[in-house]
Amino acid sequence: MSSRLLVASLPSTVPAAAAPDGVVVSRLTETDIEPVADAYWRSWGGGDGESTRADAIGDLRRTWAGAHGTLLRPASLVARRGDEVLGAVVCVLDPPGPGAQRGPFVTDLFVLPEHRRRGIGRALMARAMDAAPGDRIALRVDDDAQAALALYASIGFRVSG
Repeated sequence: MSSRLLVASLPSTVPAAAAPDGVVVSRLTETDIEPVADAYWRSWGGGDGESTRADAIGDLRRTWAGAHGTLLRPASLVARRGDEVLGAVVCVLDPPGPGAQRGPFVTDLFVLPEHRRRGIGRALMARAMDAAPGDRIALRVDDDAQAALALYASIGFRVSG
């Protein structure tokens, strides 16, 4: 599957997006790793045969430890209603790998399917963009993720290059 590199200028010119009623957005903490990874796994089908819940937890633990770049804690956020994780955004600084963009990079944004299209993803991204250092932020998105592409375009992301 092919993907696109998207970049947005910082500071964002998009007005801050309020989280929906009852949804609290806060910084991701180490104690959030398992519930956030579980929600991430469930958000992508949770059982598609390509990964397991344990894989998701391991990947988020590696991200926390810096395997994908230095975790940008102020820009890595979780959205909850009560004790339920509804979504999260994870950002790193200077991700490793070929073609990686220097600076803030969104490694993951997800919202549980039953909570999508309610402004949670927009609220997470707006707050992450406000907290990210530098003059731009980047991410990769699959070409067939039309809803994600529309969200990113609406908050100032453009195809790089």
